[in-house]
Amino acid sequence: MKIANKISVSFLVTGLALTTIAGSAFYTIAGNNLKNAIFRHLETTAKLRALHIETFLNMQKERIIHLSQSIVLENFLRTNPQDADYIDKFDIAEKGLERAEKVSEYMYEVFVLDAKGKTVASSDRNKIGLDKSTDAYFLGAKSEPYVKDAYLSKTTGQKSIAVSAPIKDRETKALLGVAVGRINLSKLDEITACRTGLGKTGDTYVLNRHGYMITPSRFTNNTFLELKVDTENARKCLEDLRKFGKKTHEHEAFIYTDYRGIEVLGVHDHIPEMQWGILAEIDKSEALAPLNQIKVAFLIILLSVPLAAWLIGIYVSRFITGPVRKLHEGTEIIGRGNLDYHVGSDSKDEIGQLSRAFDKMTGDLKKTTISVGELNKEIAERKRAEAATETENAKLSAMISEMDEGWYSQMPITGSWRLTTTFATLWAESEEPL
Repeated sequence: MKIANKISVSFLVTGLALTTIAGSAFYTIAGNNLKNAIFRHLETTAKLRALHIETFLNMQKERIIHLSQSIVLENFLRTNPQDADYIDKFDIAEKGLERAEKVSEYMYEVFVLDAKGKTVASSDRNKIGLDKSTDAYFLGAKSEPYVKDAYLSKTTGQKSIAVSAPIKDRETKALLGVAVGRINLSKLDEITACRTGLGKTGDTYVLNRHGYMITPSRFTNNTFLELKVDTENARKCLEDLRKFGKKTHEHEAFIYTDYRGIEVLGVHDHIPEMQWGILAEIDKSEALAPLNQIKVAFLIILLSVPLAAWLIGIYVSRFITGPVRKLHEGTEIIGRGNLDYHVGSDSKDEIGQLSRAFDKMTGDLKKTTISVGELNKEIAERKRAEAATETENAKLSAMISEMDEGWYSQMPITGSWRLTTTFATLWAESEEPL
């Protein structure tokens, strides 16, 4: 692989790795922070709704307790129906019950039971004479104030609770009767129907001790004592009620499938006196929608950052490999014999130093090449001179040989010897060292 490709790929891989690590960490942290924020909001919502409901119930109970302590009702219950003043005390008691009913916006009937559970006075006079001796609000209120769990009134058809308190003789503390107030649950519906800050899918609702919904559902109609919620959150809520009762304890928010079969983020709180649980939920898809936006942004970054790193890598690789490529081209040109070519660079880095060293090497090689050429030329000239000398010597030897043959045949021996000696002398003098 070329250096340029190695550099660009290295930038790409590094950018991808760093973006993936940093993005994953950021996404995880952001997701956890978002979930924690939503959980805290749901916990606050559930706690405030529970507190609001408890406050409402306590107000209604205080009214009935105050009514049960009325001297008017005590005097009325002490009077026998045969007494002459019974009718007067009855009328006074009835007016007191009617006023008590009007004081409370949500109390639609107030009545008094005698010690045997028979209705002896009521804001609704049609109910006088009814036997309520087996009803929970009579049995439960013989010793202390009592609130009957949510029920559907058979006579009025209203979703109701009944608050009752004992009426006792101030002197003997003997039970004289029970004061009872019927309260419709429209206020509870108002409290749980408030979905401020819960978005489009947020919902709060109340379950009784058996897990039945007693306040309206945002998504389902006719749920009062008809829809039993058997979700993980509902089960934990009821388990905590049985385990902790009125003791303060932590409520854990988590993700689970609700009664519609949809994943939600939810939490629960309690109304211990009634053994009710209140659940606050919001669809996971809506709650974590900002996280999906973060995910999209993360994917965009995951694609764009490595791409930018790859482009930067290409630029850097060109910046680095450009001088190297120029140096390589210079070596090829010089290798073809052009020793006058210069590849030197003004760059202060290692590549620039290498190119200038290469130019110096080329210059030294050129000088060496020139010296060798001159030496070879001198050697060639000497060889040509030697060859010319040898040729001349050969010609002279041939001439001498011809002359020797002619003179030897015509001259006497003595003269011949003398001539030969003469030529030999001339030959020796004519020879010069190269």
